[in-house]
Formats: sequence, structure tokens, C-alpha cells
Amino acid sequence: IWMKASPLRDEQGKLVGAIETIRDITARKQAEEELRAANKDLDAFAYTVAHDLRSPLTPIIGYADYLDENYRPQLDETALTCLRHIRCSGDKMLATINDLLTLAKVGRVERPPEPLDTTAVVERVIADLFDQRVRSGVKIELANLPRLQIPDTLLIQLFDNLISNAIRYAGQSSARIEVGGARDGDRVTLFVCDHGPGIPAKDRERIFDAFYRGSTGSSHEGSGIGLATVQKIAKLYNGRAWIEETPGGGSTFHVELRDSLPAIEKLAS
Repeated sequence: IWMKASPLRDEQGKLVGAIETIRDITARKQAEEELRAANKDLDAFAYTVAHDLRSPLTPIIGYADYLDENYRPQLDETALTCLRHIRCSGDKMLATINDLLTLAKVGRVERPPEPLDTTAVVERVIADLFDQRVRSGVKIELANLPRLQIPDTLLIQLFDNLISNAIRYAGQSSARIEVGGARDGDRVTLFVCDHGPGIPAKDRERIFDAFYRGSTGSSHEGSGIGLATVQKIAKLYNGRAWIEETPGGGSTFHVELRDSLPAIEKLAS
């Protein structure tokens, strides 16, 4: 039952009664429960399918490597080209499956007992992206980030997807990527900002959809799952992810999360 009451006053402002509204929301609550159950079943299905697909894919890649390493002198160029295509296609499919597993796992991780040093987590992500950063020549500027009581595995996934995405799409034309965030009560907003070519306005609404690569995505590596994972993490913590144009050119990805810290942590911040 949903109830609401508003005061009723006369012309002199004296309280003379109340206007009450009572509504039966049983059907809505049942629909919400059914939707939660459906989402849970869908996640379980995606996890199972991705896991089952990965099992036979591993020996396919392994046998291609074995033939290339042990029988290369006996194979002509056509056969070697076929093996390269098998390995390349297998690696792409394996990356997509692993991304699907990650997407399905989001929401199954418990909160840590204490807030984490978000800056340290992002520094680890940046260190892991060393080769990608060197190839692109990009410099990452890291501002202070609010501490978060969110699992480090999810924070790593969130920032790895956003930062690697910025390097991949803007690294060659932008010498700088900025990462930062701020807290306002239990509302935390994080951002990753680049100064590259930007994302066309027509792609911004769908850029967080699973497998959507956008009009410029075909020329870059990736499965189209990374930003969908970012959006799912944001929604898991009652937030959202969106994109804005960087002043002067480029893209700024924002992620809003709801994160209630213990009282002592609020005082410290």
C-alpha cells in the first residue's frame, strides 16, 4: 500500500484537516519482483553460455599455436595465413566471452568492510596500461579521487574500461587524458576526460549499449562490452553513466554512484 497525506488549511491558514491518498501498488511490486528475477536469470544464462563457449575455444587457439610452432617449415604461406586468421578470430572471440563473463558477474561482489583508496586503485590501472600508453604517447593526469566503499574489482573494471577507451580512441590525437572525481554527501561523480576527436552526437545515446561500437568503432579493437559494463556498475550503485563533449573538443565520460560512507569517514573527508 502506498499512502500520502497533505495538510488542508482554511483561508486563515488554520489546519482543518488532511487530504489523504491511498493506492494499492501490489501489481507494481509484483512486476518489480518479476523484473528482478528475470534480470537474475538473464545474468545466470549469460554467465553459463559464456563459460561453456570458452571451454572449447581454448584448445582451438592452442592447436593453432601448436601447428604454427611445430610445423611451420612444412606449411606453405596459405596454410600459415589460415592459422593466423584462426588465432586472430579465436583471440577476438575469447576477449568477447571474457567481457561477457565480466558483465554477468557485476553485482555478485560484496562491498569491502572499509572504504578504498580510489586513487591507488586508478594508479594500478594506469600502471597496467603502460604499453598502451607508450604506444599512443598519451599522458594521464590523475587528480584526487574520493574514497569509495565499492569492491576494487569493480573499480578496476570501471576505470580500466574508461581509460583504455580514451587511449584507444583519442590517444593518437590527444596528448592528455584527465581522471578525477568529487563527492557531495553520498553522491560521487567520477570522470575521464580526453581531448581527441570526440564522439558524434548520434552515437552518445547508445554508446553504453552492449556490443554497440558506434560509427567510428569499426576501426578500433574492442568488443563493445566495456562501456556496457561501466553503465551496469553505475546502475548497481543507484547511479548512471553518460558522456559530454569536452570543451574545445573531445569526450568526457561521467559516472555517478551512490556510496554512503561510515560516519567517521564522512568527518575525515
